[in-house]
Amino acid sequence: MQAFDLSQNKLSGIIPPQIGNMSNLEILQLHVNLLSGKIPAEIGRCKKLVRLNIYDNQFTGGIPLELGDLVNLEALRLYKNQLNSTIPNSLFKLKSLTHLGLSENQFTGTISSEIGLLRSLQVLTLHSNKFSGEIPLSITTLSNLTYLSISFNSLTGPLPIDIGLMYNLKNLTANDNLLEGSIPSSVINCSSLLVITLAYNRITGKIPEGLGRLSNLTYLSLGGNKIKGSIPDDMYDCINLEVLDLSHNNLSGTLKPNISKLVNLRILRARENSFYGPIPKEIGNLSQLLDLVIHRNRFSGKLPHELSKLTLLQGLSLSENELEGVIPEELSELKQLNDLRLQKNKFIGQIPNAISQLESLSYLDLSGNKLNGTIPESLSKLHRLTTLDLSNNLFTGSIPRTMIAGVKNMQIYLNLSNNNLDGTIPEDIGMLEMVQEIDMSNNNFSGSIPRTFKGCRNLINLDLSGNKLSEQVPGEIFPQLTELVRLNLSKNQLDGAVPETLAGLRHISVVDLSQNKFSGEIPNTFSDISSLKFLNLSFNVLEGRVPAFKNMTLISFQGNRGLCEQCSSGSSKMRNRFSKKALFIILALGCAVILILLLSVFYAIHQKKIKKRKSEEDESSKLEYTTASNLKRFSAKDLQIATNSFGRENIIGSSTLSTVYKGTLEDEKPIAVKNLNLHQFSAESDKCFNRELKTLGQLRHKNLVRQALARGIKCLPEVLDPRLPSHTFKKDEVLEGLLQLAVSCTCQNPDNRPEMEEVLSYILKIQSTA
Repeated sequence: MQAFDLSQNKLSGIIPPQIGNMSNLEILQLHVNLLSGKIPAEIGRCKKLVRLNIYDNQFTGGIPLELGDLVNLEALRLYKNQLNSTIPNSLFKLKSLTHLGLSENQFTGTISSEIGLLRSLQVLTLHSNKFSGEIPLSITTLSNLTYLSISFNSLTGPLPIDIGLMYNLKNLTANDNLLEGSIPSSVINCSSLLVITLAYNRITGKIPEGLGRLSNLTYLSLGGNKIKGSIPDDMYDCINLEVLDLSHNNLSGTLKPNISKLVNLRILRARENSFYGPIPKEIGNLSQLLDLVIHRNRFSGKLPHELSKLTLLQGLSLSENELEGVIPEELSELKQLNDLRLQKNKFIGQIPNAISQLESLSYLDLSGNKLNGTIPESLSKLHRLTTLDLSNNLFTGSIPRTMIAGVKNMQIYLNLSNNNLDGTIPEDIGMLEMVQEIDMSNNNFSGSIPRTFKGCRNLINLDLSGNKLSEQVPGEIFPQLTELVRLNLSKNQLDGAVPETLAGLRHISVVDLSQNKFSGEIPNTFSDISSLKFLNLSFNVLEGRVPAFKNMTLISFQGNRGLCEQCSSGSSKMRNRFSKKALFIILALGCAVILILLLSVFYAIHQKKIKKRKSEEDESSKLEYTTASNLKRFSAKDLQIATNSFGRENIIGSSTLSTVYKGTLEDEKPIAVKNLNLHQFSAESDKCFNRELKTLGQLRHKNLVRQALARGIKCLPEVLDPRLPSHTFKKDEVLEGLLQLAVSCTCQNPDNRPEMEEVLSYILKIQSTA
């Protein structure tokens, strides 16, 4: 058997190793099946094999080394499988190979320099793999090569400078890599080139002069690089060009009138550059043009009326330029147009009624201009519209009901935001059953939100913010909007309760109801919406308890005076009682502060008198300080007996620094003993001990005052200030009077406390007798 062809069936399983027994086989074709497993090495025994086509299957693993023994092989096509590993060097021994197809696999590693040994090679496809490294210079020795495809890899470095040696090359496809450097000028020697695709690399420099010599060139794609400069004049001599893509580079200059010479051009894309000047009227001579995409440049001036001559045009994208004037009525001649993008320019005037004659139009974007007037009812004739964006203009009036009804098949986007539209939202809005996004924000719409919105069953985003909408939000809308993700009704005059039906939306992520007049409580079911990430209910009239939200990343309730995050529901009376109690406490504290200030003034005056008396005494005599009581020291054993060996049953308080025990002395006096944790927190315990001694030494407390009075007047100076010598007071009644005043001011019953006038007059009276 010399030929075995089972291609384009639905064969599955593996290739049996017995295939190697077919020693006379010259053609083996198993392509376009569902075969899997590894390519059997036994195929290498089929020495007479000339053609091996097993592409478009599910083979895995690497290329068997034994395939290098097929010295008569002319075509090896393994593309569209799941092969991996690297290209074995044994393949480079196949001197008769003319077609090598390894694309659309998972091969890795570099392209070996031994590729240059395959001098008979005419077609080499390596695209859509994981090759890396630079393109070997030896590839330029393949002078018979007509088709080279190495796109969609991770190849780096420059294109070979001598690429012009491949003078038979018709197709050079190297897009979507990491190639750098400039386009070699030698490429113009490849006079047979039909296709050059170098898009989406990192190529710099200028477009080489001399491309006009490539008279057969039909496809030139250089987009997505860093090429600068202007379009060379001789490029307009490539009269067979059908596709010219220069998008997303750093090109500048103007489009010259010579562009009219490219009479076969079907696609012209030069978006996202720095081209400037007017759009040449000669562009109207490109009668075969299907797609004109030159947005995001700096084109200026008016639209040339000659654009109307492009009767085959399907896409016209002139957005984000500096174009001005009115939109020409002549655009209505573009009967095949389905995509018109004029947004973000400086167009003025009204939308021409002639636009409605573009019955094939599916995408219309006129946003970000200075268009005015009303929205023409004639837009209702655009039955194929899927997207309509008229936002950020100066439109006035109401939304024509007939227009909404006419575009009822809209599937993607309706944006009328940021205009001066008014009136009510038409009930016909519910006819947009398939639309995914509606934005009518920042207009002057009034009235209620139509219940017919529930008919927009495919809605994902609804924005009605910044209008004058009023009344309650109809809750029956939301159970029907099962796909809704974002809802913005902020900055309106909506009132009533927050619709609880919002909680049933399983995909809702963003809800903004702020700056309205919503009242009542926040539905507790809102806390169960697992998809909700942003909730803004600020500046409404909401009240009651705030539910516990779990997965929220941003939430706002400010401007709702009746809301309480900690209190229970129905707690308005509790809040009022709390406010009165807080006011009473504040007043009591204020009185106490005033009393302390007065006592401080009196104490300062009294101290001044003491110093005066001291200066009159003999300087040689020294004051003797007395203590009010004799302090008794206790041994560790005494404390251990008193606390029953610091038993757990005697613990009355504890912390990390200490433990307090109750105890009883031998005379049956009760005591409290603090045991500091010196082993674990020695430094902290020491600080704590010193801090407590200082606090006790300065303590003023009604209970301590009463204890001191019970022990006699001689003990009172120590209570007032341990550092104050007792003999500095000649009249004990002064001190006793002060202490009685302090006791009365700290009485537990506020009604029994003296008025502030009484306190002041009493202090002045004591001061006069001191």
